[in-house]
Amino acid sequence: MAAHKPYQLTLAQRLGLQIPETLMTNDSEKARVFWSRHRGEIVHKQFIAMGSTWRETRRLTKEDEAHAASVDCTPTIFQRYVPAVADLRVTMVGDACFAASTDVREAAYPQDVRMNLEAKYEPFELPLEIGERLQKLMHNLGLVYGAIDMRLTPDGQFVFLEINPAGQFLFIEKATGQKISAAIADSLLQENVQK
Repeated sequence: MAAHKPYQLTLAQRLGLQIPETLMTNDSEKARVFWSRHRGEIVHKQFIAMGSTWRETRRLTKEDEAHAASVDCTPTIFQRYVPAVADLRVTMVGDACFAASTDVREAAYPQDVRMNLEAKYEPFELPLEIGERLQKLMHNLGLVYGAIDMRLTPDGQFVFLEINPAGQFLFIEKATGQKISAAIADSLLQENVQK
């Protein structure tokens, strides 16, 4: 349930986290209205990214708009594009928070950091109130582990994009030296002791 994007976005917003303006629909007319309201500033993504059908988050193009009727065949997530100075990966393990950032201003593919294989991450100090809201999100989702993607906007806003309950972390640990593996091991040991 925690991986369900509509649920996690709704919950994140309810807990005070900023999210991009979002439309989830399989109604092409509603999609067209959303597109026209945010002309040129829309990304679209899948509801569920499975290995065999994984697609990156993409900017909406004129060519995409020509195929708007295909939205009627499958639900799609449309979001207003969030310009950023940095993409943040926040790895939560129990009550521990490991935040890392990468500058995306010169990135080859700024709408999806996963496409920038040269991205260099460094430790990032998350504001206390953002960390507390992420902890509340974790507790409400019933998670002990989560990999959270956020964007830091040019005006200093922290925008929540999604949480992956089984997201990768080793690339962050290697880049930043943060002790995520040790925190996971400690968490597992504590779980076993409590049982």
